[in-house]
Amino acid sequence: MNKFVKGAIASAAGGALLLGGAGTFALWNDTLPGQDAGVITAGTLQFTDPQSVTGKWWDVSPDAREEEELVIGNFVMVPGDVLEYRGNVELTATGNNLQAILSVVPGSIGGSADLDALGIEVEFVNGDEIDYVNPGGSTTLSHPFTLRVSWDKEAVDGAEGQGATIGLSGITFKLTQQRPLATP
Repeated sequence: MNKFVKGAIASAAGGALLLGGAGTFALWNDTLPGQDAGVITAGTLQFTDPQSVTGKWWDVSPDAREEEELVIGNFVMVPGDVLEYRGNVELTATGNNLQAILSVVPGSIGGSADLDALGIEVEFVNGDEIDYVNPGGSTTLSHPFTLRVSWDKEAVDGAEGQGATIGLSGITFKLTQQRPLATP
């Protein structure tokens, strides 16, 4: 028998011994099932009702006689006017460390003409942070907002924009949760 065959037989025998002993090597272990570590519940952040938005229009033009409440359907806007829709939106918040930003979805404001080309800007001027901390309860909050519509009188040339409309009946508000910044 040559050395190669003897080596192969010895290797096979050693492997068989190792495999045969594999089932006998064990470490102790145990389990402890069914321990109650409690329940984690997710909070909520939502608008209470689509009809909960309340607001009024105001003429806040720099050259207006005085700031006055408007009936928007009766007001005819001209270049240089600045109008604000001020109101409140109701939301329900539940959770520890809950902070959110109120905003308006940009595409939800439309018009019959290119508003940018006419110098008409519609902006949500107070996307305030909503801080809310209440360990264990749910609260309905009334949060203020202001939507400003301004028409730059320098952007209009000739009769541009006459008869144009701005569609504000489909404004979509948005709540976005933010993680509070850690305080040092």
